[in-house]
Amino acid sequence: YFKAGTGLFKFILLVFVNVAAQVFYVGSDWWLSRWSNLEEEKYAAMEQQKQYFADLNITDFSNSNFSSNITIPYVDSKYNIFVFTGIILAVFLFGLARALLFFKIAVDASQQLHNRMFTRILRSPISFFDTNPVGRILNRFSKDIGHMDDLLPVTFFDFIQCFLLIIGIVLVAGIVNWFVFIPTIPLAILFVLVRKYYLKTSRSI
Repeated sequence: YFKAGTGLFKFILLVFVNVAAQVFYVGSDWWLSRWSNLEEEKYAAMEQQKQYFADLNITDFSNSNFSSNITIPYVDSKYNIFVFTGIILAVFLFGLARALLFFKIAVDASQQLHNRMFTRILRSPISFFDTNPVGRILNRFSKDIGHMDDLLPVTFFDFIQCFLLIIGIVLVAGIVNWFVFIPTIPLAILFVLVRKYYLKTSRSI
């Protein structure tokens, strides 16, 4: 399917855009978490300093000659806002580019496969039409090509998004706590077995 719709360059570009979109998506959550932690540390230090001066019965902090050993971390809110805005903008741009590029490849693949099928039909011998009724041939052009135009691109695009999202979540959680990787392996095996069972039963039905 991808071979019919794109070359090596477009395929590599599609992989890069998908990975970049997922990296920025995960990066937005990471940056927001980092920013929140810095703000919490800042206000916690300020509360500790207020409590320290309150214990010394000091009300005017600016005119006081006393100093505490509590260091209040500096948080540049404007810098954090600019970085977070840039990450969100990158998520939007790469997400849009991912969708446009993927569906452009899907349209090209559908056209190429349809043209190849039509060319093969025109070059088929008479014996082919004797063994295959016209209704079956038209069904391949209408129903199968229709599924390839309507269902396959959307389903495959959702699969890519969900797959990259799961990989990103597992990697981020594994970086924070590597014990997450331990149940991931048996769960992946279980999902593969459930998938095989579902495919067999759905085809039988």
